[in-house]
Amino acid sequence: MLSFRNVRRIQSNPIENRQQLHAMHRKDFQLLRSLYYHDLVHTSFSISAAMYYTYEAATKYQTRTILHRTIDNFLNGFGIISHHIPFCLSFFIFIHASKIFRLEIKRVLCKISARCLVLK
Repeated sequence: MLSFRNVRRIQSNPIENRQQLHAMHRKDFQLLRSLYYHDLVHTSFSISAAMYYTYEAATKYQTRTILHRTIDNFLNGFGIISHHIPFCLSFFIFIHASKIFRLEIKRVLCKISARCLVLK
């Protein structure tokens, strides 16, 4: 959410300060795009966990049958998994959204593999 606020601050600069915006590099724009995607994924997956906890609080004092407890356990597990998915997807979001990030990964992997080949 802070990235959205910072981008809004950049976009709200007066016209005479727009040269600073044009001074941003391609890496910066690709990073912003990756952060937008990351925020969207994180928000969409976190909604299911928030919905479950709201449902759990609303039905906390009701008598539960075995079926109701089974459904609650399933929804709890689903909420926990969906809460942790965005942290696992960060790498894939950056690989998909940023060409510069992909090139840097290739460069690092080539350095590592070349170093490994030299050591053998």
